[in-house]
Amino acid sequence: MRLNEAAGLISFYQTINVKNTSNLEVSVFLITRSNTLLSLITNEKPLISATVDVIFLAVIIQYIYIFTNIYKCALNAIEDERWVFFYHTIVSMISLLMIYFLSNYVGLSIRGVYYGLGFNYTILFIGFYLRYYNKIQNRNKIIIGDTVS
Repeated sequence: MRLNEAAGLISFYQTINVKNTSNLEVSVFLITRSNTLLSLITNEKPLISATVDVIFLAVIIQYIYIFTNIYKCALNAIEDERWVFFYHTIVSMISLLMIYFLSNYVGLSIRGVYYGLGFNYTILFIGFYLRYYNKIQNRNKIIIGDTVS
């Protein structure tokens, strides 16, 4: 690895650390001060209490999305865009049906939306993760096999 590539990787990881730290701080602030923030917007107690219950779930789901997005971008970088597109489309359609069912027929309303999003991001993460590591392992076998010959 050349020196400028190593410096670029170090800079990239430092940027991720700064971004994740600020995300964590904002998340903690939202969870701990949600009553205060929401009371600035409205004074309806039932709405505030319902929203406070959902904020923690929304924050957790957004952290799942961070890792999902990392592996999606990694697959796009190794030129597996078609698979990403089709897999994402199929999982999103299933999640959309799940959200509709949970929200309307199970009676979870807004919680049903977040459960469906959580399902969507989790299944996407698992698929992207497995596909990425299978692609990388196959690529390494090809590279190692070619250099040994």
